Amino acid sequence: MNLAYPISQEEVVRLCQQLPSFPLIISKILADITDTETNLNELVSYIEQDPVIAARVLSLANRAGSRARNQPEIKDLCTAISLIGAGNIREMALVSCITNFADNSLRGQISENFWRHSVAVAVCTQELTRQIDTSRITSESALVAGLLHDIGKLWLFSFHTEIYQEVWLDARRRQVGIEDAEQAAFGVDHAVIGAWISQYWGLPDSISHAIKHHHAPEHHCSDPLVALLHVGEVMTNALDLDGGQENRVTFISAAACEKLGLIWGCAARPDFISLFGRITARARHASTLFS
Repeated sequence: MNLAYPISQEEVVRLCQQLPSFPLIISKILADITDTETNLNELVSYIEQDPVIAARVLSLANRAGSRARNQPEIKDLCTAISLIGAGNIREMALVSCITNFADNSLRGQISENFWRHSVAVAVCTQELTRQIDTSRITSESALVAGLLHDIGKLWLFSFHTEIYQEVWLDARRRQVGIEDAEQAAFGVDHAVIGAWISQYWGLPDSISHAIKHHHAPEHHCSDPLVALLHVGEVMTNALDLDGGQENRVTFISAAACEKLGLIWGCAARPDFISLFGRITARARHASTLFS
């Protein structure tokens, strides 16, 4: 396929303005994670702005509280968040906001497949972050990077639908990676477009960087989130967590595996075998809960 429509960063940003507004709560939550003094109050103020999330938080808190006798109904968010845990609530808010954004941006089978894959990659990336000593990366950042790693595909489906469908068919016919077919058609792939979008939305540079390089992390593994996101997507495909009929693993970065300490000599770390079961269970549950 010849270069059909060269895409520039300026065009991506301009057309992003036609998508639903990206939830500002996401950037605020990520920015406030390390602020231990104001974290709870700020989190309550963010949750209060979204009645759907607020109702879900109160429902979860009351279900948990009902296990204790004579527990009065919990009606305020501060108490509910204290009971459930701020970390769990942040994750719920992040997933809920990005889910709604994706649902409002895509329709039908494309939306379902896109979201199922995104959730599975997010779970893998987050679980890897918790398993590996990566003090520089929060589990929330890993979650958001996983959820948004393919946001460039959403943009292409939204604004170049017919051409992008041809690109998918071309990739299948030539049995090449979708990013190679995108590069041939547009001059950039969805990972670069996704990085431009995340920068426009004001997300942390580490997330934009991970999105940009998650398919080709070899020279960027000094940033652990790049390595985590790359391995997270490879694991999603290898374990078939998103139910994709054409999942295949053709490449995994040795540099990323080394950065994360996933290999000892020629053998996989034995403690990671048990990780697979936990990831599989979480991914299936999250796909059902948030799709």
